Amino acid sequence: MHIPRFQNKINKFYAKVDKTLLPRLARRFKLTQSYKKKLAKLAYPPEYLQIDITAYCNLKCKMCPQSIEGGILEKGTMNFSVYKKVLDSGVVAGVFNVLLVLTGEPLLHKQLIEMIRYAKSKGLKVNISTNCTLLTPSMSEALIKSGLDEILLSFDTVKKELYEDYRRGAKFEQVLNNILTFLEIRKKIKSRKPFPTMANLQKFNPNIPKLQIEEDFWEVFGKYDIWIVPKYFSNWSGIMKTEKELYRESEIGPHSQYRFCRTIYQRIVVSWDGKVLSCCNDFLRQQIMGDALEQSITEIWNGPAFVNLRQKLANKEYNKLPLCKNCGVLWK
Repeated sequence: MHIPRFQNKINKFYAKVDKTLLPRLARRFKLTQSYKKKLAKLAYPPEYLQIDITAYCNLKCKMCPQSIEGGILEKGTMNFSVYKKVLDSGVVAGVFNVLLVLTGEPLLHKQLIEMIRYAKSKGLKVNISTNCTLLTPSMSEALIKSGLDEILLSFDTVKKELYEDYRRGAKFEQVLNNILTFLEIRKKIKSRKPFPTMANLQKFNPNIPKLQIEEDFWEVFGKYDIWIVPKYFSNWSGIMKTEKELYRESEIGPHSQYRFCRTIYQRIVVSWDGKVLSCCNDFLRQQIMGDALEQSITEIWNGPAFVNLRQKLANKEYNKLPLCKNCGVLWK
């Protein structure tokens, strides 16, 4: 084969794919090696920057700390100047992705579209998740045209009674119509982005290891370009009990096999006021790693708080950490 012509084909192929693909793979390799070696100080920046642009939500979902008294320690909304400062610091550090959600509903933020566009102007991949109650036709079109890369549609089941039991405050028919309208608009515009994902909540059953997607999901959404994935409830680091934990505690003791945390090797989480949290489960702000308004993301990522956190978890000293000692993620 003629080498220049072959190389030209490779270049054309590479131009069509994500330009960060190879750097991402290289960083993922470094992450895996650092994780296996249980290193406390890392020679690479975080891959993900997660920003809680608002801590307010319009629902009281039974599986979320928003539904219980004291489940969220402090509530507020990030202003755009703080957002730009945090995001710019992440870009300088070398993050690839930004996820604009943590404790609240991002569609409540009046500058969400502007925030997405700003992140895209910096070359980042942008994701959000939404409960879809505010996913009006105009919002759907704005999100599709904003450059948003991925959207998680929080629609747990196609069974009305079960859905409204989970998503307290939401109306099944309205939310289903919002989602179908969004998917139709995306199809009409012929846009590949944002790519929609939907999570199907699972009942925990240790005797059924393979997760099952409700067949009804495919009947409703099968004609659309959408990814449906199964998931379990989270215990939000001990704030809430899950079926898995209740089973574990009653049948096989308080803990099973220890699983060293991977999140602290991959992601940095910033609250609405610039405080950096140890992970996305820290709704009570129990482990503050730093302040993104006073320090750079790079300084915080390998700062004393994060180094100490990684060392303690590597040494199985989770009981010395207020957030981690009750976290279900640490156990298989």
